[in-house]
Amino acid sequence: MTVRRTERAAAAVEFALVAPVLIALILGIIEFGFLIFLNSAAAGAAREGARAAAISGQVADAVTVAKSAYMATTSRTGSATVSPAGPACIPGEAVVVTVTENYGSLTKFFGSSFTATGRGEMRCGG
Repeated sequence: MTVRRTERAAAAVEFALVAPVLIALILGIIEFGFLIFLNSAAAGAAREGARAAAISGQVADAVTVAKSAYMATTSRTGSATVSPAGPACIPGEAVVVTVTENYGSLTKFFGSSFTATGRGEMRCGG
């Protein structure tokens, strides 16, 4: 009977040693998986915005399309910036759209906030 009791005690001690590492690993997978998802969504939205500006020639279209594409993918709001910041896209020049979002950490285990960033670039007028 004492053998079973010591085996159960040893298993409890082993679990107590392994559990924090396992929990940290699971929280890391959740947190950084979400960060990778948001970065990928921001990059896709930035490409869509750059494409819209390159086709229409209007820089304002890039911001609208990039924000709505990011919202459609993530159900979150992000900010979009366009370079060059003129009203129209100059044919032959590149338009660069950057989508960013600062968001609070899901688990707060690896930090309190992260920034998701995506960048898209296309040549205007084709």
